[in-house]
Amino acid sequence: MFFVSRGCNCQLVAFAVALQLIVSYFQAKAIHDTLGNRVHFVHVGKAGGGTVRSAVSLLCQCIPMQVHMRPVHSNETHTSLIVSVRDPVERVLSSFNWRHPTRGGLVRCPAYSSCADPRENNLYTCFDNVNDFAESLDRSNFCGYVARRALTDGVGHVGKGVKYYFEEILPLLPNMMFTLVNTDSFYKDLRCALLWLGFPAEAVDALKFDDKHSTYPSNNETTLSSKGHRNLESFLFDEYFIYHELYKYADTSCSSYE
Repeated sequence: MFFVSRGCNCQLVAFAVALQLIVSYFQAKAIHDTLGNRVHFVHVGKAGGGTVRSAVSLLCQCIPMQVHMRPVHSNETHTSLIVSVRDPVERVLSSFNWRHPTRGGLVRCPAYSSCADPRENNLYTCFDNVNDFAESLDRSNFCGYVARRALTDGVGHVGKGVKYYFEEILPLLPNMMFTLVNTDSFYKDLRCALLWLGFPAEAVDALKFDDKHSTYPSNNETTLSSKGHRNLESFLFDEYFIYHELYKYADTSCSSYE
């Protein structure tokens, strides 16, 4: 901000303001040209990814390219990446509730329509709440099979955690440049990640954006029985392994795991 006193050289002030605007424009354009033409964000569902994407979009004035709802490919590992992450059990709870056909936050295809996933239809036909889903993971009946398949076969958002995104390229992690934004330390991680990408601190700190997809009817339906929690932790063993591997190799300037 410029403060103009009496008797100032108004032409000089106007020139300084114009120069600042020109510099800001070319800084933003350089970031736009850099970020807008490469994959730079791995959007793991229900891990704050929508908000991360919104923040990057506002800063670079571009539509950020992202990996979402598909695994990361090996040819996408040679650039700097932001990865949204969340504790695996918490992410599954949120994902189940987000995709719920009547109390969720996503406008889904009508059940049993041609665009709907029959595996996801089966999931919500078997289970109206996330605790029933978790408790059924060790059962041998049809709904137990549906529950396990949701986690192992990438059904909806429930089965698309970090294992889904990174399992195929796990050996490449030690040579990749990436940072993590965790929902448990979201705003601190997000600020650090945006600076890490090269955005000016003054632009990052002045940024105003809304939390995306954080409020919906079943958002707080997260209570698990001890059996349900044990089942999820057990069936998410590989998910936790890759989650910790990400922290092992992430840039430690932002992604400090506590």
